Amino acid sequence: MSEVPPADRDELREAWVHMFVGDHAFRPITHLILTFDQVERRRGMGPEGGLRWWLKLNRFINELAGGQRYQDKWKHAYYSYIVGTEFHELGGVHLHVAVDKWIPYREVHDWWERSCGICRLVHIKDSGQALVAYCVKEVVKDMMLTWWFQAEPWEVVTGEGTWHVQRCRAPAGETGPARADGVVFAGDS
Repeated sequence: MSEVPPADRDELREAWVHMFVGDHAFRPITHLILTFDQVERRRGMGPEGGLRWWLKLNRFINELAGGQRYQDKWKHAYYSYIVGTEFHELGGVHLHVAVDKWIPYREVHDWWERSCGICRLVHIKDSGQALVAYCVKEVVKDMMLTWWFQAEPWEVVTGEGTWHVQRCRAPAGETGPARADGVVFAGDS
């Protein structure tokens, strides 16, 4: 893979953001920052290893919501997401995840800290376009990006100490974005 020339990065980043925010109408409400401890088995782990840990966490969240057979209900995830990989100053990889539905933060936080490292969650109060731009910025510098867009209308219902996911009805004549997923390396973009 070769790094994208600096002159083309802004244009490429804008195209990615337009695809997610414009074409797919992705509106994240949560930003997860997932870092890895530097124990020997994860020291030097690359973006692919980081994304494998995200997929494990994604499965955990969806099993909490829908049981072990959640994929029979909503396939891969009840929410849409974008995951960008990035190296931090110490050389380890960490993940920036933008999610468009409520997720059980306490359970996610506990699972990640028990399994991998540090988990931080930030609620997004604006359109989320800046977060999407942040997630995609590293893909133009030879990193990885993965995403999943849920086409079915699912909603999270929260109550006092409980939560569940249920199918919601779209207003007559309205449909959500088509389901899409992918993984891209900078050299592929």
